[in-house]
Amino acid sequence: HLKAAAPDTKFIWVRCTPVTTPVEGGPSVLRQGDSKWKNDRIIHLNHVTGQIMAQYGIPEVDLYSLCEKNLDKAGKDGVHWNKEASRLMADAIIPLIEERLPKK
Repeated sequence: HLKAAAPDTKFIWVRCTPVTTPVEGGPSVLRQGDSKWKNDRIIHLNHVTGQIMAQYGIPEVDLYSLCEKNLDKAGKDGVHWNKEASRLMADAIIPLIEERLPKK
């Protein structure tokens, strides 16, 4: 659908990041018992989407693996990440965006 709607667009797919356990005393945006927020679901959806993106030759940025290696940078709510993690994510995404931009 995306290729048909925007045939000249150079897409990039970014894998979803893991959900971490909220820091003790921090707010939790996760609903207890809601399986859609569990990492097994995120891993499954990343896998399925990854197969589709590979089929269409769409490059990816694997933020799941990046954040999994940097769990100490998780935010208090278990879903968002701190500024240092955001910088790591930007450093992973920006080169691929620059690569895909038209050359001047």
